[in-house]
Amino acid sequence: MSTSHPRNDAAATSTMPEPQPWRTREDAKGWRVVGVGQRHPRWLEFAIAAIAYRHDPLGIVSATTPKDVYRPQGRAIAELLRGMNPAATSCEDVRRLMHATFARLCNEQSAGDEAVYGPMAEEILVAWCQHAYRAA
Repeated sequence: MSTSHPRNDAAATSTMPEPQPWRTREDAKGWRVVGVGQRHPRWLEFAIAAIAYRHDPLGIVSATTPKDVYRPQGRAIAELLRGMNPAATSCEDVRRLMHATFARLCNEQSAGDEAVYGPMAEEILVAWCQHAYRAA
C-alpha cells in the first residue's frame, strides 16, 4: 500500500514544464488555443502571440518556425494592456503600443513601419475586449 504525501505531490507538480498552447495549424491562426481556457489568466498573451504569428509583422515565419515564436512579444503586450482600460483604448493606441513593444524587444529596423501593425491591432483589441468582458 503506497500513500502519497500531499507535500511531495505539490513539489512534483511545481517542477513540471510550462505547457505549449499551440498544437495545430488552426491554433496558429488564432481561432482557439488548445489546452488553455479563455478564462485562463494568460489566455490574452497566447491569443496575441497567435495573432502575431498569423500576421507575421517581422517576416520570420516559415514552415519550420515554432508556433510560439511571438510569445515574448505577446506576453509583453498583454502585460501592458492589463494596465489599461479596454473601453477607453483605441485601435491606434494598441497599434502604437505594439510597434513600440516589437521595436524594444527586437529592434527598430526589424519592427518596420507602424502602419503594418494596424490589422493586427484591430484583432488584438477585439480579443482584449472579449477577454476583459469574460474576466469581469
